[in-house]
Amino acid sequence: MTQPILTPIRLNNGVWEGRLTSDAPPEVEILYCGQSLTDFELKQDGAEWVLQLTVPTETLSDGVHTILIQNATTHEKLGDITIIAGQPADDSLLAELSLLRAEVDLLKRVVRRLHVSGS
Repeated sequence: MTQPILTPIRLNNGVWEGRLTSDAPPEVEILYCGQSLTDFELKQDGAEWVLQLTVPTETLSDGVHTILIQNATTHEKLGDITIIAGQPADDSLLAELSLLRAEVDLLKRVVRRLHVSGS
């Protein structure tokens, strides 16, 4: 089975939408601040899958917020959503830093999971 490919489509009225190309029904996990989000739908549309996520209201506050979308089985990153609100960022460096923090959290979870299964 090949890794699903996520293509972002739009963010409209608090709902983010993307298309997943996969040869089998994709297993998706969505994380914000290390916590799984469950308010999303995955619907088949021909040979593709439509992913719709209701963006959590806590991401609509000052600062840079990153939501990670990953393969639930392999934990490989499929994509991310970065929301910048409040004071404008001096540069996209804040968005990159937020994404880096989210990915470090993801790595910590994987390492912990491997450590527990190896003990």
